[in-house]
Parts: sequence; C-alpha cells; structure tokens
Amino acid sequence: MLKLLEGSLVNVPDVKSPRKLRGETFLVDTTNILFIACGAFNGLDKIISRRKHKKTIGFDMLTSLNESTTQDNYTSSVNPNTTDFVNLFQSFESSAHEENAERDKLLQEVEANDLITYGMIPEFVGRFPIITVLHSLNEEMLVRVLTEPRNALIKQYQLLFNIDGCELRVTPDALKAIARLALSQHTGARGLRSVLVITCSLCFFLIIFISCLVIVYLHLVYVYHSYSSCFMLFSTILDNDNC
Repeated sequence: MLKLLEGSLVNVPDVKSPRKLRGETFLVDTTNILFIACGAFNGLDKIISRRKHKKTIGFDMLTSLNESTTQDNYTSSVNPNTTDFVNLFQSFESSAHEENAERDKLLQEVEANDLITYGMIPEFVGRFPIITVLHSLNEEMLVRVLTEPRNALIKQYQLLFNIDGCELRVTPDALKAIARLALSQHTGARGLRSVLVITCSLCFFLIIFISCLVIVYLHLVYVYHSYSSCFMLFSTILDNDNC
C-alpha cells in the first residue's frame, strides 16, 4: 500500500482471474494517480477532545437522556396525542443536531497525530498531506436522500406498493420523522432503510388481506408508533365501490 501511494510501478492482478490461480498481472505507474481516502472514523472526535484536554460535553449525557426520555414516551401512554409526537421528534432533532455540531467542531481541528492515535501507522498518514472534514448529515439532507435520487427509498417503496395495486403517499412530516429517527441511530443515511422497513411492515401485511385498500398514507403519528413497536395507527382512503 505504501509503495502504491508514493508513486511507483506496481503489479496489479487481473480482477477477472480466479483467486485460487495466479492470474495475469498488469504493470501500473501510480505516479500521476490521485488517491483519496475517506471513512467515518467513529470515535476520532473523542481522541481530539482528549488531546485538547477538554472534556467532551453532552455526548453520553444526551444519548442516555434521549433514550430515557424516548422510552418513557413509548410506554407512558397508550393513546398519546399528536402534540406529544411533535415534542418528541423535536427533542430527537435537537439532541442529534447538538451532537453533530459538537462532533463537527472537534473534527475541524484534526491533526495527523490524531489519526496515528486512532490506529494508523505514521508512514501511511504521512502520504496524505491534505486532511479535510465533511459535515455530518442533517435532517434536511436525509429527507433529500429519501426522495430525490433516481432510486430513492421512497420511490422504491412506492413501486413495491404499486405491485400490489396500492398507492403509497408520505406526508412531509412523516419524511422528517423518518429522518430524525435515522439521525438518532447515528448510522448516517443507511439508517433510513431500517426505519422504513419497520415503518412499512404493517402496511405490507394489511394490503395483502384488505382488497379494498387503495391508498396508504404515512404520517408522523404512524411513523412514531410503528417504529416504537408499541402502538400502530394507519390512515387509509378506501374505495367504497370495491368494498
């Protein structure tokens, strides 16, 4: 790897050849190749915080408080009202935003020594002269990931519902709720799929047994209840002529 990065002639095996057999190799000059290394580097912010002799404030405290608050809201009432849901998701958004902002602020001061402390060897770190940091994903970005790409998750689920002769409609509040729940998982955009799987599982079950189910709406109340696995609500428009 070090020889590859510093610019030299290296033998690259043919990816099409079987692994068990020593296939053909190609000689590649890496002198004019730009290498970009990236990763999540989970926990790097804590290393930076220790180096700066500052105590990381709010990470564990906000997480435990958030979990405690969410669990209380999940189990405190069987019929909570919509205002409770809004307040709950606002707390999700606030805590996740504070954690991401604090983490981004610390990562802006990353140095080569921090990456070495993280576990990389100095020779490897030294071959990357420029170190930059990307901002954490926020709610607005996750909503765009849900809806804008050509193969966006919402479009995929709408296609799955169309196969069963049903239309899926998602309200803007539901999109924000899904994004907030994904933020609370701290798994980036990958958390969106897990939230949708849990949220839509009941809907897939219902459309199989209810032939007159034409349109299914996902709204904030439904997303909250289905994700908490405590109480599920759904809003539908039924075609009375076919019922």
